[in-house]
Amino acid sequence: MGRRYEKGRRFEYRVKRELERQGYVVFRCAGSKPVDLIAMKRGGPNLIVECKLNGKFSRDDLWKLFFLAEDAGAVPMIAWKEGRLIRLKRLDISEDVERIKRTRGDSSRQDQSRID
Repeated sequence: MGRRYEKGRRFEYRVKRELERQGYVVFRCAGSKPVDLIAMKRGGPNLIVECKLNGKFSRDDLWKLFFLAEDAGAVPMIAWKEGRLIRLKRLDISEDVERIKRTRGDSSRQDQSRID
């Protein structure tokens, strides 16, 4: 396994442990298929999490995460590392669509409804 894979895997486990500290039961998906982490908590929202060490999420990754979470009735989350800190944020397509368009071009799915 490559060095980048190992660093990414370690980061996924750090995010997993943080969510477990918050009371979630967390599953890491092998090969990040279909996403990196699935987190569940009784009485709380279920989360689907995509992790990127560098915080650079592709347009396709974000749309896949958004629609998968929508189909599952879960909250889509993105996690990235900032220095030594873990940043975990709810994916809000209305906020992120402008960044996606600037970095990767326009998307035919941009008119989809946003997460409430």
